[in-house]
Amino acid sequence: MIFPLAFVAKSHALNMFMTEAVKSYFDTLFSKKVIVLWIISSTAMTLAGPFGTYNGLTMAERAIYWPGIIALSFIIGFTIRPLVHYLSPGIASWPADFAISVLFMAFFTPPLFWITASVASVPQEQFMHPAMMAGINFSIPMAAAILHHFLQPEVSGEDRRTNINVPRLLRRLEEQASSIHRIGVRDHYVDVYTDVGRTSLLMRFSDAVDEVGDTMGLRVHRSHWVAYDAVEAIVQDGARMFLRLTCGTQIPVSRNYRELVEQEVADRLA
Repeated sequence: MIFPLAFVAKSHALNMFMTEAVKSYFDTLFSKKVIVLWIISSTAMTLAGPFGTYNGLTMAERAIYWPGIIALSFIIGFTIRPLVHYLSPGIASWPADFAISVLFMAFFTPPLFWITASVASVPQEQFMHPAMMAGINFSIPMAAAILHHFLQPEVSGEDRRTNINVPRLLRRLEEQASSIHRIGVRDHYVDVYTDVGRTSLLMRFSDAVDEVGDTMGLRVHRSHWVAYDAVEAIVQDGARMFLRLTCGTQIPVSRNYRELVEQEVADRLA
C-alpha cells in the first residue's frame, strides 16, 4: 500500500503544480498588456508587410496572416520564458535573456518559414532567406530584453533617502510590508517573504535581489536570498549547512556560498 499511496501523493502534487502553472500561463498570455501589444504589433505588421508579404498578400490576407503569426510568437515566447527559469532556477538575467532568444529563434523560425513559404504563397524572389529570418527572430527578444534593462527606472538618490525603508521590491507588493525576510524561487515565480507574509511575483530572481535596496542580506543558494535580520542560527547537518530563520524555516546553503555565509552571518550572530 505504501507505493500506491506515494504514487497518488506525487501525482496529486504534480497535478496541483500543473494546474497552477497553466493558470499563471493563461493569466499572463491574456493579460491586458499582452492583448494591447498583440493588437499594436498585428496592425504594424499588417501595414508594413515584412518577409515579402506586402507584395505576396493582399491587405485583407495580411490582416488574417499577421495576427495569427504574432499570436503564435506570443505563445512560443511565453512558453519558453518560464521553461528557462524552471530548468535553471536563479539564472542571471543576461544568460536567461540569451537562452530565451536562442530558443525563440529555434522554435519560431521553422513554422514562420513554412507558413510564409507555403500557406501565404509568397513568391520565391520576394522571400527572405531563412538565415536572415532566424537572425531577426533572435534579435527581437534580445533587443526587448536590452531595452527592459536599460529603460527600467532607477531609484534616485532623493527617492532612496526619503524611502530608505521601502525597497523597490516592496513597492511591487499589494500588502503594506515594511521588511524583506527572504526571497525564493518557485517555478517561474519569485516568492517574497516579508513581515506580513508571502507574495509571489512573476519576475526574475536576480531582478528581485537587485531590488532589495538597503535591506542587508546575501544570496546563500541559487534559489534563495536571505536578509541578515531574519537569520537566527547556522545549522550543520552532517555535510550540509542550513540557515535557521527566526520563523523556524531552514534554508539550505550551497557549497559555493558556505565560506561567505561563515564570514558574514557567523560574525553577525556572534
